Amino acid sequence: MTTTLTITGNLAADPELRYTPTGTAVAKFVVISNDRHRDPAGQWVDGRRTDVRVTAWDTLAENVTESLSTGTRVTVTGRRIEAHAFTSQHDGTLHASLELTADDVQVSLRRYAPGSEVLHRHAATTGADAPEDDETGAAPGPAPQRDAP
Repeated sequence: MTTTLTITGNLAADPELRYTPTGTAVAKFVVISNDRHRDPAGQWVDGRRTDVRVTAWDTLAENVTESLSTGTRVTVTGRRIEAHAFTSQHDGTLHASLELTADDVQVSLRRYAPGSEVLHRHAATTGADAPEDDETGAAPGPAPQRDAP
């Protein structure tokens, strides 16, 4: 049985791209998710924060580093989940780390309009046409997707 994890959050920093000695692309980045909610007075309150270290491989790794940057809201789905406990060398406190191997990374359209910079950057890096409204003002269809190798 395979366990799948999906997390939605913001990139803590730009993804870092490296290559293995055999030439395989590997991207590493951190997604921060926050249980934000409204209190009884209607004010936003930040809840528990979860940081997930994500690793993407091959074409996905290259696409992530070319398309995403610090603060981009993404949804990451992956199969391989690992948890690690460690003691901080700085203050001796116990911490936990979650690591996820990504199967897919998607930009959340909840905060990005079809003509946004993120989608234009996607179009520029994939060779697809940038999304544009037609003369009727209708929103464009979904952005073109690359086929997996």
